[in-house]
Amino acid sequence: MHSACTLATNMVQGQWFVVRRNTKLFDSIKCIKYNLKHDPKIEDLYAMTTYWVNSADDYKETHFNIVDDRTHKSRYFFESKADKVAVNVLGTDYDNWLVGYGVNGDRETYYVSTREKSLSPEAKTAVDAILKINEVDRDWMDVEQTNCPDEH
Repeated sequence: MHSACTLATNMVQGQWFVVRRNTKLFDSIKCIKYNLKHDPKIEDLYAMTTYWVNSADDYKETHFNIVDDRTHKSRYFFESKADKVAVNVLGTDYDNWLVGYGVNGDRETYYVSTREKSLSPEAKTAVDAILKINEVDRDWMDVEQTNCPDEH
């Protein structure tokens, strides 16, 4: 796997919408977004809050920390005693798109996140180039970002 970037901590922060992914980890899930906030007091630590609508149409929220791996560029682990979930950022332009890969046990997924609720044609071109460099050829599913709660 080619990690194409070293993240600029101040630029990757903020809100991201997951608009595409290759694996259906849950039966029915939509309106996925996450917020990243770097802790300036702890160089390797980010607070991550995720939001989504589950199959019962409940708006869910989780909070956790991710920690820089230090041994691999742009790879992070969720700070957890039970799980060590690796997240790899394959590429980003910080303003529009981010391509990532995540794995938890035997479940893995590639995903595309954007600052807006949809992937622009220009961003799609850049995303496709990152996927090609990383030899990622998957069936993609769009993550619905319509009819989401007002706070989304």
